Amino acid sequence: MQAVVVAGISIVVAALMRGPEGLLLGLLIGTVTYATLLAVLAFRAHRDTLLVFSAKRVAQVARRYSDFPRFLLLASLVNVGARHIPTIGIAYLFGAEAAGFFLLSQRVLEAPGQVIAAAIGDVFKQQATRDFIKHGNCRKTYKNTLALLAMIGLPPLAVLILAGPSLFVWLFGESWMVSGEYTRIMAIWCFFNFLAAPLSFVYAVADRQGYNLLWQIGLLCLGVCAIIGGTLFGSPRSVIVLLTVSYSAMYLLNICYSYVFSGDGKSARSRASSYETAAKPANPLAPNVAS
Repeated sequence: MQAVVVAGISIVVAALMRGPEGLLLGLLIGTVTYATLLAVLAFRAHRDTLLVFSAKRVAQVARRYSDFPRFLLLASLVNVGARHIPTIGIAYLFGAEAAGFFLLSQRVLEAPGQVIAAAIGDVFKQQATRDFIKHGNCRKTYKNTLALLAMIGLPPLAVLILAGPSLFVWLFGESWMVSGEYTRIMAIWCFFNFLAAPLSFVYAVADRQGYNLLWQIGLLCLGVCAIIGGTLFGSPRSVIVLLTVSYSAMYLLNICYSYVFSGDGKSARSRASSYETAAKPANPLAPNVAS
């Protein structure tokens, strides 16, 4: 939903105000609009809970979930670095033209997948949370979601590998054939990213944020090493090949870890028990915020 709202408003504003100012203003308006919409929906859905405040319960829950701000914020920052370091490295080493070819390939590969993965991920988050609370694991939901993502992602992957350059020439013109060649290589890493991204919610629901942070750091380090290694061959294509190998391996590792944690019922039962204790009313007249 976020991707649709922000992207839609950004496109409309950019079309009305031509130039980079339109893109920036569209992104700002889209982000503010989505945040406002989310706040209104959250207030309507949890009105009774939000109107009741208990400092003691807030402190208890904050202590129980202290790993979220400690690990997730840093992990998100590292992820931003891992996402943008290839573009920065290619631009610095091989110039703006090579970076432009790479960036177009990345945008074309990621834009459709992000919308689909976000939609599937929202459903997976809800079901996985319910499964953890009820059964102590979400292994069945995990397998079904992984199979669905694979069925959706494999056909586009095959098309891009077989006909990526031809598609780019047809869509963008002869001058962008290089982007098509890059896309043919990068499609593999973006496919594994498409699989791993929605399923990585398991790290949060299974209380394994520390593993996620370590994985993000590993992804960033491998990205830097791939760029340095690619310079030894003296071409952006070499950098992209090494990035694809490195990132694909890391996303596969991410899937393996999240699969293991999807069956980790011990932490889920402990978390549910702690949350129930924290949310238990101090007296019969106090409201229960667990809902």
